[in-house]
Amino acid sequence: MRTLFNRFTLAAAAGLLTIGTASAATITQTFNQPLAPTTWSFSNIPFNQFNPALGTLNSVTLQFAGSFSQTELIAVPGGVPSQTISSLTAVADVLIFGAPNFTNQIVDISGSQNVISFPGVVIAAGTSQTFSAAGSLGYGPAAQLPIAPYIGTGTVSYSMAGTGGFSASGGGQANFTISTRSGGTLTLVYDYTAAPPDNPTPEPATFALVGIALTGLGYLRRKR
Repeated sequence: MRTLFNRFTLAAAAGLLTIGTASAATITQTFNQPLAPTTWSFSNIPFNQFNPALGTLNSVTLQFAGSFSQTELIAVPGGVPSQTISSLTAVADVLIFGAPNFTNQIVDISGSQNVISFPGVVIAAGTSQTFSAAGSLGYGPAAQLPIAPYIGTGTVSYSMAGTGGFSASGGGQANFTISTRSGGTLTLVYDYTAAPPDNPTPEPATFALVGIALTGLGYLRRKR
């Protein structure tokens, strides 16, 4: 019986030791660029550094998720032959730049959508035709970034720029008007181990464990 209570008391003590231990947590920061005509750009987008008082920073990841839309107007002037557009591809790019105090990072996120398939479209002289395309833009989450630059009580920064364009073949005497919009959300995630509180408040289960441990110890004393 003494052995049983010895084990039970040790188990209760082990349960007490788990109270107030560190736990996994994340901090997510975002910057949103609404869908807007290209070209757009933002410099020095601030993100808070990880305050080391919160615990231990384990990893830092960066990701971008967005979309683009594009409209092309192709007009053929009067007095010229009909024009055959054999292919037309809409393209959008988002560039992400790391601040100088980081490992230099330039991410070219591109999305494209073919809006005309071969053998193409014939546009008569004096007429025009409009084509539309849409696509997604995505990056990441990136491989783990260097941790050291993100630890502190200040800020770190990134810059972003959006561009748009298209490629076409055929229609050498056609006029092209393009309108591209792009946007999305840049997300920085800190994964960390939270520091245990300095003075954790025991929960009811804690008091129960303490009572069991003390009861076991009292029983052992009586047996001795």
